[in-house]
Amino acid sequence: GFAEFENLLSWAADVKCVDFGACVQKVVRLSSKLCDKAASVQRRLEVVFDAFGKQDNNKMSAFEFGNLCRKTNVPFCMGDIFLLFSQHSGGLKEGIDFEGFIAVLTEVGNKLEVGDEVFTTFARAVESLDSDEETLSRIKMRLRQAAGIVGGNDWKGFLLSCDRNENGTLDWHDFLYICRDKLHLADKDSNLKILFERLDA
Repeated sequence: GFAEFENLLSWAADVKCVDFGACVQKVVRLSSKLCDKAASVQRRLEVVFDAFGKQDNNKMSAFEFGNLCRKTNVPFCMGDIFLLFSQHSGGLKEGIDFEGFIAVLTEVGNKLEVGDEVFTTFARAVESLDSDEETLSRIKMRLRQAAGIVGGNDWKGFLLSCDRNENGTLDWHDFLYICRDKLHLADKDSNLKILFERLDA
């Protein structure tokens, strides 16, 4: 049970000569990374959707989806894409929203007989997207500029002042707090999360 796990963790902290609280935080961070795999796939899909849905931030056209299929080497022809988009209200004229995007991906996975693996395939596209790299580079630049203005040259002092748990580490929630409340960045959470995951790796 939990008591045995806590005793084991306490013993491990003593053996390694580390603070028990710091040990707990490491376990929490690692478990959130491991348990967050499905959420990570969704965040990456959100970034892919945003990167390829260029005409309208909230929609993706059939042509944009076709371009995404080509970039990810998914063998799906434009005729089939038009057919799938036509099955969604306004899909051909206005495009599909993120929920429709997930539904189309599900149908693509079924037609290609790969099932849910299709989500991972499209999520992996984040790693090779030039537009995503450009977005992350722009966010990094804005992050540096904003932190320079707010924190001056004392980055360490600035980051320590943002550490709400006062444990010497920054988790996702701390990072988001810094970006939103301290630096006033307006970038999408999904893009900030990808940047955080890369910085935290």
